[in-house]
Amino acid sequence: MQAVFRERVEVSGYTSALVRLLHSPCQQLQVLATKALARCSVLEATSARLVREGGLEVLVSLLNREAQTYTDALIEKDPAFARDTGLVTEGPGVPRSRKHSMMPDTVGSTGGGGQGGQQLAGLLPNGEGGAMVGAGPGLEGIADTISAPDLNAGGGTIVGDSELLEAVSEAIWHVSLLPGHVSAVKNLTAVPVLVALLHHNDEKVLTNVVGALGELASDPECCMTLLRGGGVTTVIQLLRRTSDKLLLNVTRALGSCAADEEALSALLQQDGLRLLWSHLKNPNCRVQASAANAICTCLQQESEGLAEVVRSLVGGIELLVSLLESESESVLSAVCAAIARIARDPQNLAIMTDYGAVTSLSRLAVRVGLLW
Repeated sequence: MQAVFRERVEVSGYTSALVRLLHSPCQQLQVLATKALARCSVLEATSARLVREGGLEVLVSLLNREAQTYTDALIEKDPAFARDTGLVTEGPGVPRSRKHSMMPDTVGSTGGGGQGGQQLAGLLPNGEGGAMVGAGPGLEGIADTISAPDLNAGGGTIVGDSELLEAVSEAIWHVSLLPGHVSAVKNLTAVPVLVALLHHNDEKVLTNVVGALGELASDPECCMTLLRGGGVTTVIQLLRRTSDKLLLNVTRALGSCAADEEALSALLQQDGLRLLWSHLKNPNCRVQASAANAICTCLQQESEGLAEVVRSLVGGIELLVSLLESESESVLSAVCAAIARIARDPQNLAIMTDYGAVTSLSRLAVRVGLLW
């Protein structure tokens, strides 16, 4: 969705209508509303409105419902973790996702042409929600779409097992992009559910889940939940995947985790640094830059023996220095930051000098100077 459409949706007050549509008993309608909110919530104003009007609570309720199989498996595997993080709240073996749903049952069925149109009329913004865009035909078209057979409850198109979960996880990810919303997501006990979903087999769901956890891991409590639930180990294993979108979120998530001493220790013990380093060879420059930023965060920690670990990576320093010839400014920025950390060790500095790091940095300094 283009930025101009996101802004139009927000200004016109349709965000409030979409939040209300989350309560629909029609799963296909829930999916469509959630997808729209996921795309629009990249906009800060929309994200704030979504949280303010209770949409986040409904999204987490949907997340709990759709992730029940995975949370049950995590509860069975680690009951202590489940109790400590709130996955079990009503006694042994009863996951949080089985609690009474936060979604009210007062909304009528969307089945039937006239009823669907009447329901929509109550959900769309009125004068208080902002000016309507293109009155008349546009609104009628939306009503016709909702009362069409493929959206009727109990008939028509069947929603895929992962479709709603993909939409919900994307919406929660985008809401979590704002630091002020991290606490809201954490307080709804969504983090352990997202940790359980790291074992989902759908790559799109995984991409969104890891994206959300990457933002939430900036909070020490969320990072500890991710670590205790085995999430750091699982995310490290995802570095072996090939999807650029997934790898971009995985490297960002590990970069967030690396700021925590315990998470960094787990990352180093499980070969995470070497796997991150291997993505400096990724053909996608965004993945390269994200991997380099994660490496830099790892190196910022004063972990004993880290300089030696860097030297043990065969060809690692040479590869890093070679990226000083990259055409991407984001890659250059991240690589220079990593080199600055590595150069604090005399032996590593000598190795980088042999590979021509000083010469390459000098050329970059001249280029930057000319730009100024």
